[in-house]
Amino acid sequence: MLFAAFPDLRLEIVQIISSRNFIVTQSRATGTHKGTFAGIPATNKSVVVPSCNVIELRNGKAIQGRLYADNAALLMQIGALSLPKATAAS
Repeated sequence: MLFAAFPDLRLEIVQIISSRNFIVTQSRATGTHKGTFAGIPATNKSVVVPSCNVIELRNGKAIQGRLYADNAALLMQIGALSLPKATAAS
């Protein structure tokens, strides 16, 4: 679904951190919304979405992984989500 919606999807690794049995990567995905994504028709808008992947290793093999991505930022960039503007306290 993701590659159909963003055919020019590119993933850039920004940082890799290793500690004992874990590897953490900070990454950035870029692409252009050219196909339907989660029921949202193509908008031809470019997106930049930060993410973090946490991988647990055992005996040199990945046994578990979790991906944390800023989905709200993605939806805002394609116009599917808007947040109310903050107001100053008086």
